[in-house]
Amino acid sequence: MNRHLFATGSFVAGTLVGALAFAAAEHGVWAPAKPATQPAGRTEMTERSAEVSTAKKAAVSAVSDRSDRWEAVEKALFVLSQRVTALETQRAEVALDNAVEAEADTAVTAAGSMDRDTLVAAGVDPGQATAILRRQNRLEMQRLELRDQASREGWLDSERFFEALRELEGDIGDLREEVGDDAYDRFLYLTDQPNRVVIASVIDESPAQVAGIEAGDRVLDYADSRIFAWSDLRNATRAGDRGEYVRMRIQRDGETLELLLPRGPLGVRLDSEQVDPDMYK
Repeated sequence: MNRHLFATGSFVAGTLVGALAFAAAEHGVWAPAKPATQPAGRTEMTERSAEVSTAKKAAVSAVSDRSDRWEAVEKALFVLSQRVTALETQRAEVALDNAVEAEADTAVTAAGSMDRDTLVAAGVDPGQATAILRRQNRLEMQRLELRDQASREGWLDSERFFEALRELEGDIGDLREEVGDDAYDRFLYLTDQPNRVVIASVIDESPAQVAGIEAGDRVLDYADSRIFAWSDLRNATRAGDRGEYVRMRIQRDGETLELLLPRGPLGVRLDSEQVDPDMYK
C-alpha cells in the first residue's frame, strides 16, 4: 500500500510539475534552454563570412601595395624622362658646337674669296670695301701661317690650334659690326653662304617646346640681336644672365611671331638656309 501511495504521489508530482512548466511557458516566464551548438548550416555561413572578410583584407592590402608600387614606377619614369631630356639637350648643344666649328671654316673660306664688287653690291661703300679686303687678305695669310706652324710643331688639330684659330677668326665678326646687319646679310647671300637659321626639330619638354617653337620656324633675332648663323644663336643664348626672359622673333609661314624664353639652352636642333634678304624683310 505504501508502494502504491508512493507511485501515485510521484505521478501527481510529475503531473503538477508539467502543468506548472506549461503555464510558465504560456506566460513567457520560462522557456527551455537553446541548444549549446549552432546548426550545421549556420556554422558554414559563419566560416564563409570569416573567409570573405580575410579575402577582402588581403585584396585591400594588395591594392595598396600595387598603388605604392605604381607610384614608385611613375616617379622613376618621371626622373628617367628628365634625364633623357637633359641628355638630348646636351647632345644638341654638342652638335651645335661642332657645327659652329665647321661654320667658322666655311666663313673664313668665303671671306678669303670675297671681292670688292661683291661688297659694293651688298651696300658697302667702295672705300670701305677696299679696306675690308685688305684686312681679310691679311687674315687669310695669318691663317695659313698658323696652320703651317702647328703642322711643323705637331699640334695641328689640337685644342691649342683651334683656340689660336678662333682668335684669328674673331676678326670676321668685325665685318658685320663694320658694315651693319643689312649689308652683312646681303654679303652672306651674295657669297653663297647661309644667312638664316631654321629649327630642324624641337626636344620634348624643352624651353623651346614650352614657348611654342616648332620645326620649320625661321629664327630672325634673339634678345634683339639678329641671327644669321648657328654661332649667332649659340652665343646669344650663352650671354647675359641664365634664366632671364628674353624676346625671340621667328618667322612661320610668312608671319612674324614674338616669343618669350628663358636665356639658356633652347633644346632644338638647327638647320640653315640661304634666302634673298630683299624677299624676306
